[in-house]
Amino acid sequence: MNLIQIKEYFKSVPMATIIDAATYFKTKPIDIQCYIEHWEYKGQLKKCMSKKQCGSCNLCNFNLSQYYKWQF
Repeated sequence: MNLIQIKEYFKSVPMATIIDAATYFKTKPIDIQCYIEHWEYKGQLKKCMSKKQCGSCNLCNFNLSQYYKWQF
């Protein structure tokens, strides 16, 4: 996995979470975080927050409430 592969993955999907990307590349979410941060810093990847919330217990996985979209 490298920066170009991460770029091509996010260009090929409308939106994805860190968990989605980690599953696709068969790695841990923490391992993919630095690649995502690189493209986010460059302005190519946009972090978005999910507007849906299931309740107020705050037990949901935070990584599932934020997703990323490639900026064309």
